[in-house]
Amino acid sequence: MLKTPTRSTTRTHSWCGPTALSALTGLPYDVVYKKMVASINRHSRATAKRRGYHADTWVQKSFQGVSVDDLAVAGKSLKLTIEWSTQHKGTTLLTFVRDHTVKGKVYLAVAANHYVVVKDGIVYDNTPTGPHPIDEYPRAKLGRITHWAQVRPRPEALA
Repeated sequence: MLKTPTRSTTRTHSWCGPTALSALTGLPYDVVYKKMVASINRHSRATAKRRGYHADTWVQKSFQGVSVDDLAVAGKSLKLTIEWSTQHKGTTLLTFVRDHTVKGKVYLAVAANHYVVVKDGIVYDNTPTGPHPIDEYPRAKLGRITHWAQVRPRPEALA
């Protein structure tokens, strides 16, 4: 399930949210980015309609940052289950990986407003040098966890 994320071929900068979903799904960054924009637009229009706003013509063409809810919605469209937790909020990424992760499981974490994917002590993010062991990851001691999720494929994705 976990792949080294691909860099964008059409953009000069790769954002951490789509990069994390690219690592989780194995899809190219540009495909994930387009699917994220589409799913966030669908979700935002539906939310606006429920709240009584006229949202038929509103479309977001791109984004620079996404909330944890937006990332969960995009993950659902990519056949992933992302259920956020704040149980270890405030611990560093290094402490979270060493003390609170289980070998073989895949985690998505938000540390210092940055999405990273962690599996077996390896951190996947949008740095151009590729995946890093947690001990060599530059943000390991600086980034404090605000949210984390154990990521699983949705049942229909396994069929």
